[in-house]
Amino acid sequence: MRKLIIFIYVLLLSAGSVKALDYKKNEISVSYGLGTINQTLNFEGLLVTTMMSYAEDASFSGAYNAEYIYRLNKLVGVGASVSYENAITKLTDNSKIKDNYITVMPAIKLNWISKTYFSMYTKAAIGATFGFSEYEGESKEATDFAFQASLIGIEVGKNICGFTELGFGQQGIIQFGVKVKF
Repeated sequence: MRKLIIFIYVLLLSAGSVKALDYKKNEISVSYGLGTINQTLNFEGLLVTTMMSYAEDASFSGAYNAEYIYRLNKLVGVGASVSYENAITKLTDNSKIKDNYITVMPAIKLNWISKTYFSMYTKAAIGATFGFSEYEGESKEATDFAFQASLIGIEVGKNICGFTELGFGQQGIIQFGVKVKF
């Protein structure tokens, strides 16, 4: 009888420790962002070249993002993201400037509300943007400081989540996507 009581006690303790780990440790997401820092800086350059009568039109792809987060605990996660974005500026002489940006950043995510089907969080990332520009057969490359400060993020779902973030940086002012937790 005593062994049965000890067995039940150990079982209850282990069930409690399993309940403490009621979150998934890994998150992989893909998203799309609008209003990136690259668009903002490219737009400023477009204004200057437009005033000088060189630029006619510009188009931006927005940021395509992929991210991995490993949750250290229920509140804190660390990981990395990669983003791709391009811009094409059409000039008055019918030539084009093609810009491509690849951004790599380590990130930290802080959950302030973490329920089974709903989470709110803040995310910060700092890294590098590698820019590749092409104009009339000539190519230029540059590496710049990169960041993303998502002040508020909201995700809905359990193992597969939809999410949106509001912030500023390489991933966009507004970002939305899908996340898988495992």
